[in-house]
Amino acid sequence: MLTIVTCLLSGIFFVLSVLHWYWVFGGEKGFNAAVPEQWQSTAIKIQNQTTFKLGTVIVAILLLLLSLSIISMVPQFGNFLPAWILQAILYGIMILFMLRAVGDFRTVGFFQKRTNHIFSVNDRRYYSPLCICISIMAGILLWFSAYSL
Repeated sequence: MLTIVTCLLSGIFFVLSVLHWYWVFGGEKGFNAAVPEQWQSTAIKIQNQTTFKLGTVIVAILLLLLSLSIISMVPQFGNFLPAWILQAILYGIMILFMLRAVGDFRTVGFFQKRTNHIFSVNDRRYYSPLCICISIMAGILLWFSAYSL
Protein backbone atom coordinates (compact mmCIF):
# COMPACT_ATOMS: atom_id res chain seq x y z
CA MET A 1 0.00 0.00 0.00
CA LEU A 2 2.84 2.37 0.79
CA THR A 3 4.20 1.93 -2.74
CA ILE A 4 0.80 2.83 -4.22
CA VAL A 5 0.53 6.01 -2.13
CA THR A 6 4.11 6.93 -3.02
CA CYS A 7 3.57 6.44 -6.76
CA LEU A 8 0.24 8.28 -6.67
CA LEU A 9 1.69 11.29 -4.84
CA SER A 10 4.70 11.37 -7.13
CA GLY A 11 2.42 11.10 -10.17
CA ILE A 12 0.27 14.02 -8.98
CA PHE A 13 3.33 16.23 -8.65
CA PHE A 14 4.61 15.10 -12.05
CA VAL A 15 1.30 15.92 -13.78
CA LEU A 16 1.20 19.33 -12.07
CA SER A 17 4.76 19.97 -13.22
CA VAL A 18 3.87 19.08 -16.83
CA LEU A 19 0.88 21.45 -16.63
CA HIS A 20 3.13 24.29 -15.49
CA TRP A 21 5.60 23.56 -18.30
CA TYR A 22 2.67 23.71 -20.73
CA TRP A 23 1.87 27.22 -19.49
CA VAL A 24 5.54 28.27 -19.70
CA PHE A 25 5.66 27.32 -23.36
CA GLY A 26 2.56 29.33 -24.24
CA GLY A 27 -0.33 27.01 -23.47
CA GLU A 28 -3.52 28.79 -22.54
CA LYS A 29 -5.98 25.99 -21.78
CA GLY A 30 -6.94 26.02 -18.12
CA PHE A 31 -5.00 29.19 -17.37
CA ASN A 32 -8.05 31.30 -16.48
CA ALA A 33 -9.38 28.55 -14.23
CA ALA A 34 -6.05 28.31 -12.41
CA VAL A 35 -5.61 31.97 -11.51
CA PRO A 36 -7.88 33.77 -9.00
CA GLU A 37 -10.07 36.44 -10.56
CA GLN A 38 -8.40 39.20 -8.53
CA TRP A 39 -5.12 38.38 -10.25
CA GLN A 40 -6.58 37.73 -13.72
CA SER A 41 -5.97 41.13 -15.29
CA THR A 42 -2.42 41.29 -13.98
CA ALA A 43 -1.66 37.66 -14.81
CA ILE A 44 -3.00 37.91 -18.36
CA LYS A 45 -0.92 41.05 -18.98
CA ILE A 46 2.25 39.37 -17.77
CA GLN A 47 1.55 35.86 -19.09
CA ASN A 48 4.07 36.32 -21.88
CA GLN A 49 6.56 38.32 -19.83
CA THR A 50 9.75 36.98 -18.36
CA THR A 51 8.71 37.49 -14.73
CA PHE A 52 5.62 35.35 -15.04
CA LYS A 53 7.43 32.66 -16.99
CA LEU A 54 10.32 32.59 -14.51
CA GLY A 55 7.92 32.08 -11.60
CA THR A 56 6.09 29.35 -13.48
CA VAL A 57 9.40 27.66 -14.39
CA ILE A 58 10.44 27.71 -10.73
CA VAL A 59 7.13 26.12 -9.69
CA ALA A 60 7.42 23.51 -12.46
CA ILE A 61 10.98 22.60 -11.41
CA LEU A 62 10.01 22.37 -7.73
CA LEU A 63 7.05 20.12 -8.56
CA LEU A 64 9.30 17.89 -10.67
CA LEU A 65 11.89 17.71 -7.88
CA LEU A 66 9.15 16.80 -5.40
CA SER A 67 7.97 14.07 -7.74
CA LEU A 68 11.47 12.64 -8.10
CA SER A 69 12.26 12.84 -4.40
CA ILE A 70 9.03 11.09 -3.43
CA ILE A 71 9.40 8.34 -6.01
CA SER A 72 12.85 7.65 -4.55
CA MET A 73 11.04 6.15 -1.55
CA VAL A 74 10.10 3.17 -3.72
CA PRO A 75 12.96 0.65 -3.35
CA GLN A 76 12.83 -0.34 -7.04
CA PHE A 77 13.73 3.21 -8.08
CA GLY A 78 16.66 3.51 -5.70
CA ASN A 79 16.68 5.49 -2.51
CA PHE A 80 19.04 8.32 -3.42
CA LEU A 81 18.06 10.68 -0.61
CA PRO A 82 18.77 10.25 3.10
CA ALA A 83 15.76 9.48 5.29
CA TRP A 84 15.93 12.76 7.18
CA ILE A 85 15.71 14.78 3.93
CA LEU A 86 12.69 12.77 2.77
CA GLN A 87 11.02 13.28 6.13
CA ALA A 88 11.67 17.04 5.98
CA ILE A 89 10.21 17.16 2.46
CA LEU A 90 7.13 15.22 3.57
CA TYR A 91 6.61 17.50 6.59
CA GLY A 92 6.86 20.51 4.28
CA ILE A 93 4.38 19.04 1.79
CA MET A 94 1.95 18.08 4.53
CA ILE A 95 1.95 21.52 6.16
CA LEU A 96 2.08 23.59 2.97
CA PHE A 97 -0.76 21.82 1.21
CA MET A 98 -2.98 21.77 4.30
CA LEU A 99 -2.48 25.53 4.63
CA ARG A 100 -3.27 25.93 0.92
CA ALA A 101 -6.51 23.98 1.36
CA VAL A 102 -7.58 26.18 4.28
CA GLY A 103 -6.59 29.25 2.30
CA ASP A 104 -6.23 32.90 3.11
CA PHE A 105 -9.97 33.51 3.71
CA ARG A 106 -10.12 35.87 0.69
CA THR A 107 -8.70 34.45 -2.51
CA VAL A 108 -7.96 30.70 -2.21
CA GLY A 109 -9.01 27.73 -0.13
CA PHE A 110 -12.23 26.38 1.29
CA PHE A 111 -12.95 29.56 3.23
CA GLN A 112 -12.56 32.11 0.43
CA LYS A 113 -15.09 34.91 0.12
CA ARG A 114 -15.69 34.85 -3.64
CA THR A 115 -17.84 32.10 -5.09
CA ASN A 116 -19.00 33.20 -8.54
CA HIS A 117 -15.83 32.90 -10.62
CA ILE A 118 -14.58 29.79 -12.39
CA PHE A 119 -11.46 29.72 -10.22
CA SER A 120 -13.53 29.92 -7.03
CA VAL A 121 -15.77 27.07 -8.13
CA ASN A 122 -12.82 24.92 -9.24
CA ASP A 123 -10.90 25.76 -6.09
CA ARG A 124 -13.68 24.49 -3.85
CA ARG A 125 -14.49 21.54 -6.09
CA TYR A 126 -11.02 20.35 -7.19
CA TYR A 127 -7.95 22.31 -6.03
CA SER A 128 -8.56 22.46 -2.27
CA PRO A 129 -9.70 18.81 -1.98
CA LEU A 130 -6.62 17.82 -4.01
CA CYS A 131 -4.47 19.77 -1.55
CA ILE A 132 -6.05 17.90 1.35
CA CYS A 133 -5.44 14.57 -0.41
CA ILE A 134 -1.81 15.51 -1.05
CA SER A 135 -1.41 16.50 2.59
CA ILE A 136 -2.97 13.25 3.81
CA MET A 137 -0.81 11.15 1.48
CA ALA A 138 2.31 12.97 2.67
CA GLY A 139 1.20 12.32 6.26
CA ILE A 140 0.73 8.61 5.52
CA LEU A 141 4.17 8.40 3.96
CA LEU A 142 5.65 10.35 6.87
CA TRP A 143 4.01 8.10 9.43
CA PHE A 144 5.29 4.93 7.80
CA SER A 145 8.64 6.35 6.70
CA ALA A 146 9.78 6.49 10.33
CA TYR A 147 9.69 2.70 10.29
CA SER A 148 10.61 1.87 6.70
CA LEU A 149 13.44 4.29 5.85
